[in-house]
Amino acid sequence: MPPIYVGVTDPKWFTFLRDRSNNSEGVNFWQPSGKVVKTLPKGSMWVFKLKAPYNKVGGFGIFNSSHERMPAGLAWDSFQQNNGVETEERFLRTMWSYRATTHGTFRWAEAASLPIGCQLITGAVFFRDEDMFEVPGGWAKSIVTGKYVVESDPTFEELQRLCVERAALSTSSPLTVGDSSRYGSPYLVQPRAGQGVFRLSVIDAYERQCAVTREHSLPVLEAAHIQPYANGGSHHTSNGLLLRTDIHRLFDRGYVTIDENLRFKVSSRLREEFNNGRHYYDLEGRDLVIPDAPSDRPDPIALEFHRSQVFLD
Repeated sequence: MPPIYVGVTDPKWFTFLRDRSNNSEGVNFWQPSGKVVKTLPKGSMWVFKLKAPYNKVGGFGIFNSSHERMPAGLAWDSFQQNNGVETEERFLRTMWSYRATTHGTFRWAEAASLPIGCQLITGAVFFRDEDMFEVPGGWAKSIVTGKYVVESDPTFEELQRLCVERAALSTSSPLTVGDSSRYGSPYLVQPRAGQGVFRLSVIDAYERQCAVTREHSLPVLEAAHIQPYANGGSHHTSNGLLLRTDIHRLFDRGYVTIDENLRFKVSSRLREEFNNGRHYYDLEGRDLVIPDAPSDRPDPIALEFHRSQVFLD
């Protein structure tokens, strides 16, 4: 089984998200230092170990992915209040406060560009105060930033069991427990990723470049659904393309698509209806940038859906 990660958690972040009770898009466990947990397998349990005055396990979720040195403004655009803060200004000022000695007076645009570390957690469960518990094993005080608990650790099963039991007490828990009669100890079924996780996962998969133009300026890059979410498409990375803003709009409106050979294709309707589009026709036939991981590459079924149902042929 994958390890459990016990992350030291800010009580303000925790209580804001617990009181909000609407975290279906996934939550961002951010770190202003820009560092992230790099070796944790996707699908691992991420435990929220609260700092003082709690000093207890207050909840957990499922680790989805991490993103190092993500601009704070993009993190807000992707998760908004699921960053654990009420407003964008407060979020940016919080990031700025960690660097005030070197950056001076707060500036909005400068704060939005600050790199932070993001750990994306889905299915987050936040316990009531009375359901919190002491970290098993007596090593809670030795955790400075976080701790891995592997399956061979004597506390692994107890920590997992206590988290699952407390999740069952939460009427708002987005997680379900797998059939322990078939698989041994209880396990958690990972919920579907939301829009925020989708966006950052697509950015990561395409290494921050437009799949068509190779543009690297992150503020003008957007995660596009190949098969629209409203028409049955998923938030899985394989249903996404990272596109420059103008290409994204044309793709959603059906004026451009990706052919069966993963090449960019432009509809004749763009010229006919707007008597323009020379720049886009110059891109005709360009090979698509493909993610390294096979599981992240464009889904052929989703591409066929776009060509047959969205593209204006």
